[in-house]
Amino acid sequence: MKKVLFICFALVVGQLSAQDLGAMASDAASTLKSDSFIDQIAGDQVKALANKFNFTDAQAEQASAFVKKSLKSPKIQKILGEYSPEQLLSSDGLKTIQNTLLGNKKFMKKMKGFLSPDQFGMMSKAAGLL
Repeated sequence: MKKVLFICFALVVGQLSAQDLGAMASDAASTLKSDSFIDQIAGDQVKALANKFNFTDAQAEQASAFVKKSLKSPKIQKILGEYSPEQLLSSDGLKTIQNTLLGNKKFMKKMKGFLSPDQFGMMSKAAGLL
């Protein structure tokens, strides 16, 4: 009888643990898709790109719109879903996101529209396109 009670107790505890893990995974996924989190990542990316490629204020503003739109794309959301929010906000995470953006042909095409040839050349070189 004690064995049966112990097995039932273990099953109940296991079920509760699985529910907690499911809730945590759901919370992490919703955090990654929230506009404030994407805005935070986009802001960090634009600052890094602006410093690295000498953007003017106007260029940084335009880049911000493209970065936010790109971060909401299904392809980038899938990549973001592979990491925790803490990992994405780390320096390695920011580099990973930046490399993903620079490797995105649509993103690069949009950036070419308002960057100087020198800036775009530096960006293309950083992306490994040249």
